[in-house]
Amino acid sequence: MPETHRLIQQTLQPECLLPDTEAQLSGNYRMTEVLDRRKQRTRKAIIQAFNELFFEGELDDIRVADIVTRANVGRSTFYEHFGNAQQVFLAAFSYPLSILAAALAGDGSPEDMEMLLEHLWENRHRARRSFSGRGREQISRLLRELLEQRRPASLTPLQAVGRTEQAMGLIRAWVLGELAASGAELRQALLNIAQEPGRA
Repeated sequence: MPETHRLIQQTLQPECLLPDTEAQLSGNYRMTEVLDRRKQRTRKAIIQAFNELFFEGELDDIRVADIVTRANVGRSTFYEHFGNAQQVFLAAFSYPLSILAAALAGDGSPEDMEMLLEHLWENRHRARRSFSGRGREQISRLLRELLEQRRPASLTPLQAVGRTEQAMGLIRAWVLGELAASGAELRQALLNIAQEPGRA
């Protein structure tokens, strides 16, 4: 699990009680910074708690009560950040999947892809469950959304779906042991998906 926490990236919309200049004049500017940092720490603690629980047990067994206990936050605090455990699952996967989305959009980093695939292989017992069944559908939907955000104008929505499903199929087969390929070979195959014009 060494790369797990490194693969978590939080993106919070900055909040301000008043517009910048007014906030600075009113003294709310510093308070807003403190609140933002606190929110960010809390959100990160919730996702970290989810990741720890995910690596210890079954995805379907993770409940909000388990997450708040592990994160040492109140239930109401949890619901200020997430609506349910499923949303935490998607937040935990958003950064790793953004690496894959970048590759499928044609602007991926081979080094980042190598790191992601190494992480998946080291944790393949968990990846097998994530990329199969209910987890696969949710991850696939999130990957499609991330690819849509990055999608070059030349890539149609149909092609975006095709790239997503092709990548998900390759990764699933690889972590299940159905595809005999090295991490470097899989990385290149995934990067090549974006280089195939007109592929749906």
